[in-house]
Amino acid sequence: MGTKSIMLDMDGVLVDSLGALLNCYEKDTGIKLSTSEIDNYDVEKATGIEGINKYWARKEIYKNLDLTFDAKVLVSWLQQRGYFFEVQSFIESDETAIEKARILKDNGIFNFKFFQIGEGKKEFHRFDYVIEDNPDVVSENYRQLYLLQAPYNGNLKENRRFKYIRRLSDLINLI
Repeated sequence: MGTKSIMLDMDGVLVDSLGALLNCYEKDTGIKLSTSEIDNYDVEKATGIEGINKYWARKEIYKNLDLTFDAKVLVSWLQQRGYFFEVQSFIESDETAIEKARILKDNGIFNFKFFQIGEGKKEFHRFDYVIEDNPDVVSENYRQLYLLQAPYNGNLKENRRFKYIRRLSDLINLI
């Protein structure tokens, strides 16, 4: 049973880091933004607020984050079936890497790789299934891609190798 391999993205898939980024921004500026307003994967382009992307490097974003309930259900299901899965995520700073690793380890996930922005590339081709939220991934080399639907990625045409999912638990019937 453990022959299937799955790559899971972290930000926007396993944790609501966008919501945490917007909360951090609100604490600093008093300007409240909702995740439903973000209609572009690049937060700065979506909001028109210059410099907001620098918040991705702040460890406070991840300090109080945990896996979403749906992510916990999926991870438990994958572990119970003995499926190989790996979390791959980009990092903006050493501090965010430490916090991301803590979140994963606290949830019994020890198989993960982090890539510094601009210095690494996710290894989609190694996996049977890729679970992402980044719409740019559709052009990459993968076997089967499931894109977790979000306001910033919902306008792409599905095909036999790429499908949208509404929530992570949908994967239980697809994998």
